[in-house]
Amino acid sequence: NARHERMHRSLKASMSHDNIFTTLAEQQAWFIRWREEFNNERPHEAHNGKTPGSCWTPSARQWDGKVPEVSYPEGSTLRLVGIKGDICLGGRLFVSAALRGEYVRFVEVDDGLDVILFDRLILAYYDRSERRIIRID
Repeated sequence: NARHERMHRSLKASMSHDNIFTTLAEQQAWFIRWREEFNNERPHEAHNGKTPGSCWTPSARQWDGKVPEVSYPEGSTLRLVGIKGDICLGGRLFVSAALRGEYVRFVEVDDGLDVILFDRLILAYYDRSERRIIRID
């Protein structure tokens, strides 16, 4: 979203002001200070002059870190997502590291073209003739 993109532009602009770090610890300390200022000290136009920290509230929903179990129709073409987020289809193809250890489903949608699904979520398409994944923008 636009606010997120604006934050990245601000971070990039701040980083490019002759900041030279000799260690990762120095860089991390700088980033922690920058984040504190960005979120809790500097007012933002997008928040009507408030700081992001004053507008943020934690979600009431808790996530246990477990992906819900997905069941696919019998006879579905499934592929197991590997530890690096890839699947094997005559070669290794990256799908998503977030789905490691999960199955994704392939459904033919056109001659030589499959949709790759996790549950009902479309992840990408697979061009069988080119043996490549087509990302969704």
